[in-house]
Amino acid sequence: RHQASAQAYVLLGDMPRAQAELEQAVELDPKNVALRSQLARVLMATDVSAARVQLEEMRKLDPDNAEARRHLATILASSGSADDWAEAEKLLQQSMPESAAGDDRLRALLLSRRGGSWDDRQRNLQQAQSILEALVKKPDYQAMDIDYMLLAGVYQQQSVLKHDLAGPGAGGGGASAASPQVGQASPEALMELSRITLRKILDKASPTASNLRTYVEFLIRGLDTPVMASAPLTQREEWSRDAANRLDELELRLSQSGQGDSLEVVALRVALLKARQEDSAAADLLEKFLAQRLSTLKDGLDDDAKTRLYLQVGNLYSSLERHAEAQACYEKLRQRAPQAYAPLALSLAAGGKFVEAVDLCLEAAASDPSPAVATTLAQLLSNPLYRQEKLQQADEVIQARLNDHAEDTQLLLAVAVLYVTRDDIDQAISVFRRVLEIDPENLLALNNLATLLGEREADRRDAVSYIDRAIAVAGRSAPLLDTRGTIFVYLGDANRAIADLEEAVASGAADPRYYFHLAAAYQRAGRLADAQIMHQAARRRGLDGALLTASDKQLLADLERALGSQSGQRVNVSQREGT
Repeated sequence: RHQASAQAYVLLGDMPRAQAELEQAVELDPKNVALRSQLARVLMATDVSAARVQLEEMRKLDPDNAEARRHLATILASSGSADDWAEAEKLLQQSMPESAAGDDRLRALLLSRRGGSWDDRQRNLQQAQSILEALVKKPDYQAMDIDYMLLAGVYQQQSVLKHDLAGPGAGGGGASAASPQVGQASPEALMELSRITLRKILDKASPTASNLRTYVEFLIRGLDTPVMASAPLTQREEWSRDAANRLDELELRLSQSGQGDSLEVVALRVALLKARQEDSAAADLLEKFLAQRLSTLKDGLDDDAKTRLYLQVGNLYSSLERHAEAQACYEKLRQRAPQAYAPLALSLAAGGKFVEAVDLCLEAAASDPSPAVATTLAQLLSNPLYRQEKLQQADEVIQARLNDHAEDTQLLLAVAVLYVTRDDIDQAISVFRRVLEIDPENLLALNNLATLLGEREADRRDAVSYIDRAIAVAGRSAPLLDTRGTIFVYLGDANRAIADLEEAVASGAADPRYYFHLAAAYQRAGRLADAQIMHQAARRRGLDGALLTASDKQLLADLERALGSQSGQRVNVSQREGT
């Protein structure tokens, strides 16, 4: 009974109740490996430490269980401990012949995600590359699509890493070699090798729609990397043509299955045009698509489809920052679903129309007693461009909803952020603490509270305890590692800061602040050449437009002063030993 209930709750997305049901089932039948497996899978998304306990129990009950061994290796590898990493590798070397390929694949994946120094990362990626290259060439093994996907990803990571190490303007050579030696290849050549490798998943008489989609998304992501931003125009054009041609093929494939005007294809075309900096063409494409799709929908019969269409196309316009077109779609959406005012309000604010945005929410508040309207208002008022239009009326609605919905965590989180934008840090901290009283494992509250406490010298040890709690719940994700690493920078513990921040950067996350914080940690450790590389990488990724805290601004000033004062000039990163 408990197992059936748990499965139902999983389908409904109610993971806490699913966990509770499975815990009761395991208590009643502690030797049931299948039950423990289900519980471990649920816990891996919410409580990594508890998942580890279940997986270790599974190993005791069934030492040859491949699922338990792989999940446990994944948890150990992500702990950040050298001993745990060694244990993870040991687990993956205990495979039976029938599971060896899967274990090799996982080992390569974990290596590609592992942090460390620049030399460590290069070694890890080279080791992952060797494992995967050996796997796809294995005589008695039929390589799978996932093998080529992972290998292409490793080549792309090596390309970006090499580009960062070389510094701006140091790339070169283009990408003419079809199969370059990775050690000597330029970043552009490695990027091209990633495309050639991933193309293997299309080397079939009839590639699946899923593989075509994967290939196109990979090319679009590649076009957005710093490597391709500085690559020769011919290479960028070739990638763009390849993606466009594969999109035509995907559209044909979907058309044959009755989905020829799929929004999915349009969204990919918009993303491709955006990557090519052709936003006007993307907007024109959306206009034509919307008109064509609306012509096929009938009033009264397809009302739900029209409602979804206006929301989806509005979101795509928003991604292009075409606010007027987005607002036109969201207005149509609101006419059909009056409760869906939030997208229009947020779009109006994004376009600088705060009076209209606040008025819309105040109008909704007159008939909507839910906390959602106050949550949206708090988000509007938190916008850095907001100039206190209709502030009193908005604050009155927010306060009234807080009184009526004192335990709504979404509203509380929005209000806490609002306090931050008003520099009322004491109140923000108080509200984040209130969220944790209601939901002790709320990651947004744990991370933001740690960030705010980290800004205060007297509270930094408490900040570490909160971010440690977040990592214990959710694992070593890049945002959490960045928060903790930055706090260690402020505490003067450069080595611990470097360990966390190198792992955050190794995740492939694009947030320029991760690179900036790592640069600051390197600078505090006296590693100025590495600091310069990371500082330049942060700039290339858009640090100038990033939101920085007061402490971050001071940290950046100190960093740039240190980098600019070494021998009266910038560090010459092209002469850095080992690059």
